[in-house]
Amino acid sequence: MTAAVSAKTAPVPVAWEIRPLRAGDVEAVYELERRTEGAAHWNAEEYLRILEPVAPRGVRRIGTVALVRGRLVGFAAGRLVLGEAEIENIAVDAEHRRRGVASALVQGLVEQCRARKASVVRLEVRESNESAQELYLRAGFKQDGRRNAYYTNPDEAALLLSRKL
Repeated sequence: MTAAVSAKTAPVPVAWEIRPLRAGDVEAVYELERRTEGAAHWNAEEYLRILEPVAPRGVRRIGTVALVRGRLVGFAAGRLVLGEAEIENIAVDAEHRRRGVASALVQGLVEQCRARKASVVRLEVRESNESAQELYLRAGFKQDGRRNAYYTNPDEAALLLSRKL
């Protein structure tokens, strides 16, 4: 007798690897970013700057990727300026969302910031993006401000979050 499998069966947990972005990751990061509606859209050169050993004008780019079975399924990118860090971009492939990948990416980026002696990590998040707010609050960020009309399409306020290291 064969048992039927429900279409609502929970996905099988999959282990992922979190590591700093490498040169071979840039094309996949760029493609994932283009497929992700909520991600900030950068040009490919911005991702290549993460690989630069010397920071132009004191701005050092940082990046973390998530891999499942060797395939890139998520990334987080940011910058370090004068001892402070900012998370600027994060995306997770649709089939891997709600599985902890974004949390692991944020933690990986925070660890890079800590290793580079940043004192604080900051970010902005859309006021309506409750799932992202929950992600960052679980990761130890606290709301410490608000910017009206920060985002467009649609026009919306940004909540300012930070985490001291």
